[in-house]
Amino acid sequence: ECIIPEYSVRLRDGSSDERGRVEIFLSDGWQTICSDTWDINIAHVVCQQLGYLRAEEAYIGSTGGQFGSGSDSIIESIQCNGKEALIRDCSIDITSSGTCSHSQDSAVICTDSCRGNRVTSNSLYEMTYFVEGDAVDFTITVETTGWVGLGFSTDQLMPNSDVIIGGIDNNRTFISDRYATARAIPPVDEQQDIEMTAITTENGITTVQFRRQRDTGD
Repeated sequence: ECIIPEYSVRLRDGSSDERGRVEIFLSDGWQTICSDTWDINIAHVVCQQLGYLRAEEAYIGSTGGQFGSGSDSIIESIQCNGKEALIRDCSIDITSSGTCSHSQDSAVICTDSCRGNRVTSNSLYEMTYFVEGDAVDFTITVETTGWVGLGFSTDQLMPNSDVIIGGIDNNRTFISDRYATARAIPPVDEQQDIEMTAITTENGITTVQFRRQRDTGD
């Protein structure tokens, strides 16, 4: 007999694996979630527990009939801040007041992609990124000539950060993966975890484009 762990999550009645009506397994079976407290934070936790990067949409599953309605018990209240690793880490109220029906079943569309943008207040620096699967594509545009540096740090400090330096020198493009041990020029990393896409300089603006893995092990 297959034993299903409590607080397991599944998506039902979607046209593909990453979308569907959300159901959580509790002691008395698979339960749907009332949309009264359903939001994007809960949806993020659901998708991440299922192995996706984030939730793209969170809405009532019966909208348009595309995700159908459940038939068993309904969880009437869940509270998540979106940072929980698992749905069991959220605040879940399993008591039933009977005020929610399966017409309010919650649903989600999960995704492995993400876009972002960072711009300084004086517009001298702009970075955009696109996450898809295990890879991240970066585009850095800076009002400068020569080289551009970007650091990845878990504590916002330079020591122990992963550093990417790229640019144009003597009409030749270059890019290197480095690591910082102090507030000094970082040495080149033995393991180069980046792939240069393009580097250009025009009208005093340098643009560096590269790809790296989300988890490089650094």
